[in-house]
Amino acid sequence: MLSRWAQYLFMISSFSPVILVFGISEFFNTENQQLCYKYVKLSLYIVIAIFLVIWCRYMIRKASKPTNLITIKVKRYSRQDAGLLSFVFVYLFPLIRSSEPLSIPQYILHFCVYMLIIDIMVNARTFQYNPIIRFLGYKFYTIVDDNNLERLLIIKRNLSISDEDVQIKQLAKDVYIVCNND
Repeated sequence: MLSRWAQYLFMISSFSPVILVFGISEFFNTENQQLCYKYVKLSLYIVIAIFLVIWCRYMIRKASKPTNLITIKVKRYSRQDAGLLSFVFVYLFPLIRSSEPLSIPQYILHFCVYMLIIDIMVNARTFQYNPIIRFLGYKFYTIVDDNNLERLLIIKRNLSISDEDVQIKQLAKDVYIVCNND
């Protein structure tokens, strides 16, 4: 199971597209800055976004190592795709601002808003809203196992049939990853 800090870092990685959009927005919406300074800021945003994608991939790979596995039989399942659309508004948030460069208090405000969103996501265990995991090819399913327990399942391949035995590892409360990915 991931520690609380690892869950926060895992969810922070979902904001790498936001950071990239924010950097591009800063680059094109600031006219009174030197071009060299704009490129340095854009490069910093790109490096942070790429680091977060690499971090997410590392976390997924580390979490899916076959240790402390349990085997369950899937009775029913459904895809968990609909919720991602409600997350899109977060990606538009950096674009809603003036053409002036951000001040330090505005950066702090943006940081606080995103940390609040991340805290809500971690406490609600909404790992399925992380678009980076989807970008890496993983799918999310809500499953009901043979003990009638409902779980969120992260899996690389498609679940195709019910009554399928899968080996899973717990990431958080009611959130599991399949370790025998094909």
